[in-house]
Amino acid sequence: MGSSFFARASAPDSILLIAAGNGLGHARRLLNIGVNWSEEVPVTIAVTDKQIGLLQSEMRELHPNVQRLRFITIPIIGLQGPENENSSLSYKSIHSSGLEELFSARMIFSDNALWPWRFRHDSVFLGHFTWVDYYSAQIARGRKVGDLYQNFLVIEKDLQAQVQKAVILEDFSFGDINKSCLTFPVKLPRYKELNHQVPIEHGTAHLALGRTGIEKVSLEEISRKFPDWKIKTQETYLLGKTGYLPEMIIGRPGIGTLRDCIQSNLKFYPIGYDDPELESNVNVILRNSKFDAKTKIFEQINPRRYRDWE
Repeated sequence: MGSSFFARASAPDSILLIAAGNGLGHARRLLNIGVNWSEEVPVTIAVTDKQIGLLQSEMRELHPNVQRLRFITIPIIGLQGPENENSSLSYKSIHSSGLEELFSARMIFSDNALWPWRFRHDSVFLGHFTWVDYYSAQIARGRKVGDLYQNFLVIEKDLQAQVQKAVILEDFSFGDINKSCLTFPVKLPRYKELNHQVPIEHGTAHLALGRTGIEKVSLEEISRKFPDWKIKTQETYLLGKTGYLPEMIIGRPGIGTLRDCIQSNLKFYPIGYDDPELESNVNVILRNSKFDAKTKIFEQINPRRYRDWE
């Protein structure tokens, strides 16, 4: 995703990239997009304190190009789930969060966060935006959430209805606002190639859960399911940092995790994908990889085979 994005119009003279705070993948994606775009225009990236901390190793790999970027930290704003209902109050404190750039940048590009629309109606959005569909269905089936959160869902759904410009990842869902007149497809950004001289430790699998948290998954249960595998807990953004690569990743099928598997041609076993966004991700890799129906393991999801994510 580079100069071709600006082919439809002249490049703006400054860009603010805003990452949704509910996961590292949004920030990683914008880091790579920002490095690419910063060849043409000044780029500022807005991330949370936690995200900027976890990005450090990848930022070192992108040195010196990453020096072209400017970073600001913001609080977690937007839809985080019923367990974080107070995040909706962040809408009221946005003006004190150091985001004057919202009004000075010539272009706003937001990854999976709709709240910038409340301040800049010319914002452009990248993401799935299926969470309102998911949580609305959960509530309809009897899931209990507080009044504050239900009101917040109404706000987010209203924002979806007002979006004017959106970018959709090729072959992926885009919630209720997947309208051809508002969206156009792009490919995922190319991440820095890993050192393929790093040996693969066969029979080893890494349990990578992303923002879901290890406390929600039983490592013992996973180990019983894969008795012939040596299971370790490690997120995929650390791949190659320990001197070896695992043979397989077990984890939540977020785009960042899947992109790491594709980049390194690792096997993948998905867990915890009971929402439309993650189901969509699994359906995409199902069409573009070798799938063992008995073990439920995906193989050969390397970039040469994976035309959607080249």
